[in-house]
Amino acid sequence: MFRPDKELRAFTKVRLAPGESTTVELSFRESDLSVWDVASHAWVLPNGDYEVLVGTSCADTPLRAPLPVTDGVTHTFAYTSAVEADWALPPSSVPASFPQLVGHPVEVEEAPRRLGMDVRLTD
Repeated sequence: MFRPDKELRAFTKVRLAPGESTTVELSFRESDLSVWDVASHAWVLPNGDYEVLVGTSCADTPLRAPLPVTDGVTHTFAYTSAVEADWALPPSSVPASFPQLVGHPVEVEEAPRRLGMDVRLTD
């Protein structure tokens, strides 16, 4: 299964004076943890051990709490080794394995032109 290392699911901006403290309550839906399964064409909630991170930024998350999910689905998300290898590479073009990853044929457009001041946003 391909997921980013961290995903923003809730936030609020809080301003505090030096030495001041407050309680902040954040929430998110369980479905926010779901991923698209190309085989079943549905959103699924994979069982697993998730972690809730709380902090001032994605680089500063001093508060952490485990979030085990057991009422989802046991799912393997098996892709070929070609998809796994392409996913590990830096993006440069549409890899040949991309249709398997998204679950349908993909029309590859010609390489984009270099952007300049005379190029419209729709080009």
